[in-house]
Amino acid sequence: MSPYNNESDAFSLADKIASRERKEVECPPAWTPEWVDYRLTEAYEVLMSLPGQTRPRQFGNSMPRPVYSADDTDGWFTDDDRARNQLSRYRGAASLSDITRMEEALAWPLRYLGTETHLARAVAWSAFRKAVKREDGKLHQKFFVSRRTFFRWRLKGLNVICHGLILHRVVVS
Repeated sequence: MSPYNNESDAFSLADKIASRERKEVECPPAWTPEWVDYRLTEAYEVLMSLPGQTRPRQFGNSMPRPVYSADDTDGWFTDDDRARNQLSRYRGAASLSDITRMEEALAWPLRYLGTETHLARAVAWSAFRKAVKREDGKLHQKFFVSRRTFFRWRLKGLNVICHGLILHRVVVS
């Protein structure tokens, strides 16, 4: 049996999924470190929304999934549970323009901070942590430096990327 009572329920589910799209933010007239940080965070959000696996599997996932027949699962879930599960599993499809913007932004730390790896890592890790909503303030411990030094590296890296984008006359988007 379908989790939808009729066609209009399927369309309402699609509307709910489409409403999860990112809100549009007004683009500044020139590159700023804040906008570079926003674009990098947005790039990691798009990367996380792609259907492929982006990280290695955790320990304990080596066992195969048990196989259940239709008779085994009969009565486990109601139709509402199935529809809610489909909605919660959907990450939102990234468009071609989103993927292009993501690829462009993810290359910036390597392109403009290639020789100063500590700056590139600080910028990339802080944007990644913002994208996965884990800003616990302890990221500096991963680099074995003080919090103040880490944020100074991050700000310097964002400034270098910003100046590089301005120098290469990259259009603000």
